Amino acid sequence: METLHVDQLISYASDADKKEWETLRLDYAHERGSLKLRQSIASHYPNVTEEQILVFAGAQEAIFCAMNATITSKSRCGVVTPAYEALFEIPKALGAQIVPIPLKPQSNGWFLDIDDLKRAHVEKPFTNLILNFPHNPTGTLLSLELFEEIVNLSLINDSWIVNDEVFRGLEHNPAKRLPPIASLTPRGISIGSISKPHGLGGLRIGWLACQSPELLERALFYKQSLSVCSSSIDDWLASLVIEHSSILRRNATLIALENLEFIDKHFAQPHTKFEWNAPSAGCVAFPALRKDISVTHLANSLLSKHNIMIIPGECFSQSATNRFRLGYGQKNFKEVFNTFCNFLDMDYP
Repeated sequence: METLHVDQLISYASDADKKEWETLRLDYAHERGSLKLRQSIASHYPNVTEEQILVFAGAQEAIFCAMNATITSKSRCGVVTPAYEALFEIPKALGAQIVPIPLKPQSNGWFLDIDDLKRAHVEKPFTNLILNFPHNPTGTLLSLELFEEIVNLSLINDSWIVNDEVFRGLEHNPAKRLPPIASLTPRGISIGSISKPHGLGGLRIGWLACQSPELLERALFYKQSLSVCSSSIDDWLASLVIEHSSILRRNATLIALENLEFIDKHFAQPHTKFEWNAPSAGCVAFPALRKDISVTHLANSLLSKHNIMIIPGECFSQSATNRFRLGYGQKNFKEVFNTFCNFLDMDYP
C-alpha cells in the first residue's frame, strides 16, 4: 500500500497523545504487547479478549511461532496454494506432511474446490489447516458459506486452523469481510499485522489472536528466543493506528480500487500476453503471462532497467511459474503500470 509518513500518522493523535509521544520512555515493551495495544486489537475480534492477543515484531514472527507451537513431524497440514512462502515452508521444515489445497483460476477470479478439500480430509484428517484469506498473492476472498464449511470441517477432528489475515480490512466490498477465525473456534489462530492494510511496513507489529491459553503460552515460549519483545515506539504507534484503523484502511482501499479500475480497462482490450483473474480484496493480484515468457528473467530485467519490482510466481509455493504478483496499492501505480506494459511490448513482442 501507499506508505504513510510519521507526521501523517501523528496528525491523527490528540493533544494528550502527542504529549505522551513526546515523553515516551524507551523502555523494553511488555513481552505480550502493551495492554493498550492488546485491548485495541481485541476490539476487532468478537469473543476474544486482550488476554488472548499476543503481539510480535511483525506477522512473520507470529506465523513462525504459531507454526512451531502447533506442528510436529507427525502433523498433516492442508495448505492453501499458491502460498506466501512461510505458510508452506515452515511446516515443511518442521517435518510435517504437506497437502496442497490449490486455488484454481477462473474467468472472474479464483475458486477453492471444497469437495477436493473434503475428500483429502476424510481420507486422512488434517491436524492443521493453513489458510490465507484475503489471499496473497491472488487477492481471493472466500464466501462466508464456504469459509464456514471449512471451519466446520476442522471441527471433525479438532484440528488447528490458522488463517493469515494480514490483508483483512482491504475487502473491495466491505460487506463480504469474513469474521476472524479466532472468533469462530477455540482452535482458530488469526494472524494480523499493522503493515499490510495501513501502508506501514516500517512499523514492525504483528499479532496472533487465539482463545487457547495453552497455544498462547507455547507461542510466547518461541517468541522469547526471537525478538523477546517489540519496539516500544512501534507498540505506541500501533495503538494509534488501530484507533484510527477504519479511516486509514478506507483511504488505502480507495487508492487500490481506483487502480484496479484502471487495470480492468486495460484488460478489457484484447491481449495475447496476459491472463487476468480479478482480485476481490487486498492490493495484489496474480496474473499470468504467455508461456514463452520467462517471468523470472522479465522481473530481473524490469528491476534493473526501470526500478520496478514484480514477484515471480516461483516465489510462491506450488505456483505456476508463468504467473507473477502485481501490487496495485500505490498512488503512482498508473504511471508504473504503463511503463511495465511498454517494456513488455518492446522486449516481448
